Amino acid sequence: MIRPNSSTPRLWIASAAASVLRAAIPGDGFAEQGGPWDPATFKGVRTVDVQVPPIDTSVESDGFSQIQFEADVKLRLLRAGIDVNSSSPVCAERLFVLINAVKSDVLPLYAVSCDLEFRQPVCLMRDPCVLTSATTWSRNIVELVSSARAGDFTRQSLANLVDQFINAYFDQNPKQ
Repeated sequence: MIRPNSSTPRLWIASAAASVLRAAIPGDGFAEQGGPWDPATFKGVRTVDVQVPPIDTSVESDGFSQIQFEADVKLRLLRAGIDVNSSSPVCAERLFVLINAVKSDVLPLYAVSCDLEFRQPVCLMRDPCVLTSATTWSRNIVELVSSARAGDFTRQSLANLVDQFINAYFDQNPKQ
């Protein structure tokens, strides 16, 4: 343990913060979660749209780019053999990508969350005339990453989540 003195207050704060985060987050600085879902909700899906909302412009200089994240996801889906609908705004099935990044004021670190949700149109059982959208599959990851590699590390984590989506998709829609 590092004891604080006049020459090491930042180091002591960093050490204390890292200890707290390690206790709160299992593994090597990240936590990954996914909720229960019914795999049958993928059956018959032929086309997927990808939506990435705008990312806070204050983090773009460290490699967080809405355009890059969207291009990465679409390319990964296309290479896997999943049709990506990029021309029609009415595509019903949508892979929603949400990236949140918060830069530390004290340390050269980012807290980053990547959320991947598969949203599909659904009808309410109590009123089948009501059509809405619901998340039928999701995965997310929360990370603590170095500012120097935050964008690249986030892109790789997002790729891992997309691979999980691709596997779930092809479990119900095997390649012919």
